[in-house]
Amino acid sequence: MLYQLYQVFSSLYFFSVLIFFLVSCPALALDSESDREKIVSAKSRKFYKSSRAVQSFLLSGNKDSDYNSKSYQIDSRYYYQSDKFLNEINFFQKTSYAEASSGAKKNELVKKSELYDVMGSSKFLLSQSNNYAVLYGRVNYDELSSYYYDLRSAAGFGRIFFDDKIELDASIGYIDIKNSGSKTFLLPSIRMSFPITRNLILTQRAYWFIDYESMDDDIRTTLKYRINSRFSLALNHIFEQRKYENSIKNAQINQTRRYISVGFVFDLQ
Repeated sequence: MLYQLYQVFSSLYFFSVLIFFLVSCPALALDSESDREKIVSAKSRKFYKSSRAVQSFLLSGNKDSDYNSKSYQIDSRYYYQSDKFLNEINFFQKTSYAEASSGAKKNELVKKSELYDVMGSSKFLLSQSNNYAVLYGRVNYDELSSYYYDLRSAAGFGRIFFDDKIELDASIGYIDIKNSGSKTFLLPSIRMSFPITRNLILTQRAYWFIDYESMDDDIRTTLKYRINSRFSLALNHIFEQRKYENSIKNAQINQTRRYISVGFVFDLQ
């Protein structure tokens, strides 16, 4: 127990050194929370408890249209999960048409966007240890957009503690947007699941997105009490904080959001 606690605190110290290193890195405009969530979600999935692998493939498409616009969309996803590997590949393509504002015939639709979005992620155990590596890459390309292309990549290491009750990792990433610039970021995250009593379970997921001019905190906590074999009472708390510098107003911006919900969970199995 003491040795595992020592490993946890040693990992936290290593992450703090990386944070200090990033203070000297260049930065660009803030990116969206959903882009960061995609990187965190790729790291959050658990390894399969059975040696038997699970694979899935999804392919879908649709067309959407109204009196002055239309769009075509293709979405595909491949997912592989085993006791040592987690791999995912997503492909998304959407072409949008809209009525021309000027210089064209009435009711003529012109192409406004042709987006290609490819994402790949991998999480795998290193040898027979509790250490694992995480890789992430994503490319957005739309020659008709204001950003033209958006490249994101991240790589990191983590460790599993206390019989799969805690996962602690950190990734260093790079973002390159053609018309905005590039930056390096640090993304440490932690996931915990502890049975407090026989019927009471505490789970938590948190991450910190850190670069030269901003820092995001996202901490999500769930306290779940099992009433009987079918019903459970769940208390959820979300804390989000975003700190960044507003170069135009020359001021520090600190945005905070808290969300609390209470509900019942019904187990169908």
